[in-house]
Amino acid sequence: MKKLLSTILMVLLMIVVIVDANGQKTIHKDILLKGNVKTIRESVYSNTSGKEIPEKGKLKYSYLNIFDEHGNKTSDIKYTESGEIDNQYKYFYNLKNQRIRMDMLTSMGVLIRWIEYRYNEKERLIQDQSFAADSTPEKLFVYHYDSLDKVVEDYTYLSDGKINMRFTYVYNEKDQVIENKRFSPEGDLLRSLQFSYNESGYPSQEVHLSADGEIQRTMQYIYQWDQLGNWVQKVIYENSLPIQILEREIEYR
Repeated sequence: MKKLLSTILMVLLMIVVIVDANGQKTIHKDILLKGNVKTIRESVYSNTSGKEIPEKGKLKYSYLNIFDEHGNKTSDIKYTESGEIDNQYKYFYNLKNQRIRMDMLTSMGVLIRWIEYRYNEKERLIQDQSFAADSTPEKLFVYHYDSLDKVVEDYTYLSDGKINMRFTYVYNEKDQVIENKRFSPEGDLLRSLQFSYNESGYPSQEVHLSADGEIQRTMQYIYQWDQLGNWVQKVIYENSLPIQILEREIEYR
């Protein structure tokens, strides 16, 4: 079940190309990481070529991800293009290595908001609730599973309890999400996403479709790998043109 949910979360990270660590669906470790990873420094660059061949441009921002010996991410530090700390994220786990809380902090360590993760008796993640620094409830995600422990839909609720959004998921025979649909509070289809994967299990293509099925854009992801099989460079293409280049420096234990 954790593998399936992690796949969904990884796909959702890809949907917006680059997602800040305060996203409520960034809750599980990267299940595709190989080896005993200690830290990952991930830098995001613009592309300057304007052509099909990517050319690394200006640094936009970077992250330092820190992992414990169990592979759980314990903190993220986001840096600006000038190298100054932007925001910080701290993650907390129970004895079953389930994430139970995430704190989002300012560069000075002041709490901005926090997220609480809730599990049922079958150890399924069923809710994650965000709170303001003063503990005022904010957005709530509720996850629904099928009989095979696959997340088939989730709902987003606003602080007043009203539905904000509904998402549904379709899988292939490898339990990879191949379609994600987004619905309005009234139940109207807003858009859908279709995914393809490379042989390493990472998304290789993402097609954005309007509610009437018209292709709005196509994203592609090209990777380079280190000796252990973890990606160290990812080039993001939109409609066949490179738009961003991500580079990783991975430290192993």
